[in-house]
Amino acid sequence: MNKKIVTILVFLLLSLFSQQAFSGKQDDYDQCILGNLQGVKYDWMSQEIRRICKENYLNTISPSKKRERYNECVLTHLHEVESEQAASHIIKACKSKHL
Repeated sequence: MNKKIVTILVFLLLSLFSQQAFSGKQDDYDQCILGNLQGVKYDWMSQEIRRICKENYLNTISPSKKRERYNECVLTHLHEVESEQAASHIIKACKSKHL
């Protein structure tokens, strides 16, 4: 009987901690979206930014260091670009530099 109670308590605690961790990740994801999607001119750019925010904050596996640097490069330079061609060059430059 005691073993069942301990098992249930452990399960409940793990569930609570995972919900809190997800909540923090969701907040970080939301902040990434709010901080980077404003002013984006093209749908494909917003999709790339959303993909990066998801990869950085919602994936269960963290991105590699190279991928983190690439993501940061794109987020830093992409969101205020007003030319589709310039955005393409930024993506290529970030890939060339970091991946």
